[in-house]
Amino acid sequence: MKSFDDLEFTYDDYIRRWSASLTLDNGYLFSVIAGNDDGAFQPFYGRYPDTFEVAVFNEDGHFVPLGAYDDVLGWQDRNKVSSLIRQFEIDGQAHENLLVAMREEKREKKFA
Repeated sequence: MKSFDDLEFTYDDYIRRWSASLTLDNGYLFSVIAGNDDGAFQPFYGRYPDTFEVAVFNEDGHFVPLGAYDDVLGWQDRNKVSSLIRQFEIDGQAHENLLVAMREEKREKKFA
């Protein structure tokens, strides 16, 4: 099973962020980023090395909705990132379908 430990982070001096990606055998791509903990404003939902912003893309390259109103999860620690990776590794398409259905339900309630 893959986990956070399989991510290989690189630092971009220009953007001032850490980033890593990981593609699972079932085609789901994880993008994990975090800002540098230098005290300056950064538009990322994570501060390296403790918390991270996570996005997941399906085989078609589309965002998988990770929240009711957002495609990314912010402020995830290493264990939460590992849990999300395992969830998609085990359930893949079924988990994506559940997240899509949950988002649609939220939107229907909001606009009802």
